[in-house]
Amino acid sequence: MKILLTVFFFFITSCATIYQPKILLGGYSASQISENTWKVTFEGNGYTSKTRAENFAMRRAAEITLREGYTHFLITDSDTYVKTSVRIIPQSSRTTGTVSDYGNFQYADTIYYGGQTYTVSKPSANSCVVLLDETQANKISSLNGLVFNAELFLSQFLD
Repeated sequence: MKILLTVFFFFITSCATIYQPKILLGGYSASQISENTWKVTFEGNGYTSKTRAENFAMRRAAEITLREGYTHFLITDSDTYVKTSVRIIPQSSRTTGTVSDYGNFQYADTIYYGGQTYTVSKPSANSCVVLLDETQANKISSLNGLVFNAELFLSQFLD
């Protein structure tokens, strides 16, 4: 049974987090702060790079922008961090032995298994984004690099 659980665990955690709503193993989430301001988050697993987490957070921001009827979004605050956790697989042992019928011969052997420690880093990207229409975006176009055309971003997005 332990082997089956170990295989299942490695199977479900063996790939980088895909772009999906947040579930147990990661994904995106968003919450509306005001009429046109949102907090967007993407949490990855141990196989997800920081860059991938950042790109997925921006992808979600672009999708929300278009869904809400805006054309551009402005990133006012952004933070990427990595949570590190340590997982320890406990050591197990198996003892076998032999005793003679006469009680004068004994043999025992113990074999130890496992005892592995794994460090897992999980990146998360948080962004505060303001949704803008085209007129507003043109007024603040001097903030090049912080104002994104949502449609253009999504058309160039590679997963």
